Order: sequence, then structure tokens, then C-alpha cells
Amino acid sequence: MSPNPEHQPNEILRKEQLAPAITLFEVYAPLVARTIRAGQFVVVRADDYAERIPLTVADCNLENQSITLIVQVVGLSTRKMDTLKVGDAFLDVVGPLGQPTEVKKRWSSWKMRCGP
Repeated sequence: MSPNPEHQPNEILRKEQLAPAITLFEVYAPLVARTIRAGQFVVVRADDYAERIPLTVADCNLENQSITLIVQVVGLSTRKMDTLKVGDAFLDVVGPLGQPTEVKKRWSSWKMRCGP
């Protein structure tokens, strides 16, 4: 699946406030969406002056080539992230990072996957 020319890298496709100080972001990140596995995370920076924030990928959408991040707004960098709007983009979304989680059931073993 090739990148969508309608979107810039790390563009915010959807933003939703789930609760006070908790925001959901759907972010255009085709490489991450294709390769992320359950239990992995990304590192996000809002701009040149923001800290790098490690965030678990809550979901991915292969059709939209996007990942879903849920951010708790608690400090300066997450407040900067929360000021961004749909159509804006994060400076960096790096990943996937970390080891995928293996989920075992009593009678079988299987791995959760987001990508193909």
C-alpha cells in the first residue's frame, strides 16, 4: 500500500476529547500502521521544542494508514500536543518500538497483530 498523497506525514486525521485531559488522536502514519504489533509503542514530538513522549498505539487502521494514540494531558509537551488540530501534524512519530506482546490462552498460543 503506497502513501496517500492527500495527507502529510504525521497528520492528525481525527481528534476527540474522551474525558477531561484525555485526548484521542488518529494520526496518518503509513509505515507504523503496516508494521506495528500489539504491545509496541511510538515516540511522538509535537514540535522542535517539545519532549519526546512514548505512547502506546491503541489501534491502527490499514485502510486509512493511520494509528490511534490516547494522550493524557499532564505536562508542557502533552499540552502542546493537545493544542494541535485536525489537519496539523506532529513533528515526529517514530516507531514501532519495543517487543510485541505475545498473548497465550490456556489451550493455545497466538499473537495479536495489527498489520498483515
